[in-house]
Amino acid sequence: MTQHADRLRATIADLRSLLAEKQMEFDEATHSFRTAIHIKNQRIKQLEEQLGRSKVNKLEHQVDRLRDERHAIEGNSMASEIRKLLKDLRVMLAKMDSITRNLPDIGGNGETSSATSGTLRARFTAISKLATNKYSNSIKVAGMDWAIMICSKADGPATYLSAYLSNISRDILYTWSCSASFTIKLLRHSSKDNPHSVDYSGIVLTPSRASWGRQNFIGFEELLNPANDFVKEDSILMEIDFAIYPTH
Repeated sequence: MTQHADRLRATIADLRSLLAEKQMEFDEATHSFRTAIHIKNQRIKQLEEQLGRSKVNKLEHQVDRLRDERHAIEGNSMASEIRKLLKDLRVMLAKMDSITRNLPDIGGNGETSSATSGTLRARFTAISKLATNKYSNSIKVAGMDWAIMICSKADGPATYLSAYLSNISRDILYTWSCSASFTIKLLRHSSKDNPHSVDYSGIVLTPSRASWGRQNFIGFEELLNPANDFVKEDSILMEIDFAIYPTH
């Protein structure tokens, strides 16, 4: 009988802990729109799989097993408390579901989010033979895929390296737009100090203008000059620090 009561008490403790945890997360979710966005996009899977129904189901099975044992729990005050805690927990999970279902997504559907930022870094090789557009690996910021894009551009007798921050996401809705602030940098191989750079602020990007940068970022004569330390083994190092402020 003592062992049976101990297991009931342990079940009650687990339920109380889980309910308190869910109450805290619910309070955080309703505290601000930014927190709610974060919970939807970063933690909803974890909430559902690790802290949600799986734990509730496990505890309900535990109650069922106790009910089947010789000492029935009907009429037991601890059993009543267990049933009440399970009911409260299910109500809390329903509230969490209601919040997360109704939050807007971030990204290609064009809906808004708070500003987010990131840094792109890439090594581009065979720079002396650059002929077509080259893209770095992408990172996701504000729900979109961003990359560094470079190419060569002839302007009269001179040839220039062009460099851009580029949204390479697929299926961007025509209503999407954002404001971007960023710095494009060409790094020196021996030191990150004194890069060749250009700054932009408040640039509006749209599906028809999903990239922005400088066509004449640096001339190839200056780029390939060994004294400038921009090229090593026919490769260059590029970096873009950027912040995205979705508007639609």
